[in-house]
Amino acid sequence: MKGLILKDIYMIRKYCVSYLFLLIIFLFSGFVSDNTFFLAYPCILVSMIPMSLYTYDDKEQFCAYFMTLPVSREQYVSAKYILGIICTAVGIVLTSISVLINALPPSLIITVLALSLVVPSFSFPFLFKFGPEKGRLIYMTAVAVASALSFTAGIGSNAEFTNSGISAVILVIFAFLIYFASWFISVKLYNNRNL
Repeated sequence: MKGLILKDIYMIRKYCVSYLFLLIIFLFSGFVSDNTFFLAYPCILVSMIPMSLYTYDDKEQFCAYFMTLPVSREQYVSAKYILGIICTAVGIVLTSISVLINALPPSLIITVLALSLVVPSFSFPFLFKFGPEKGRLIYMTAVAVASALSFTAGIGSNAEFTNSGISAVILVIFAFLIYFASWFISVKLYNNRNL
């Protein structure tokens, strides 16, 4: 599985330069503005990377090729979820810098982390069940739902919710539970899928 993760890291360097460019733009905007959208978007952006890499794998027929290697479907799916955690961690570090510079509530970091986990959690199972084309539509829907939830929770306006450390911790624990449940479901779906 380590090889699968390294392969994805190499692919990020080759195919995901545009993500880095957008990340820099939004992080710079976050440094000069206290608009929380600019703080949340980089994390959601990097959470898209494993899904984009799966699209490349499918396009280049790697999903069929890896079946000839000593790699199980469970390991392939797990590599994507682990990469998602790595990408989210990088996004959170960069977001934390923006939060500290703008003197925003630290609990906002936890809330952004929760959003970054929830969005791929809803998208990955559909992606591994139906493939990248239909999965992309599901992802767009998940982003819209996450945006609506963040607005309802008052994240966009720095409402009292984001200042409540207890609420933020509960939210991120719930998000991790959803992420690991999604991981389990994706493994089951991908094991039953005809490639």
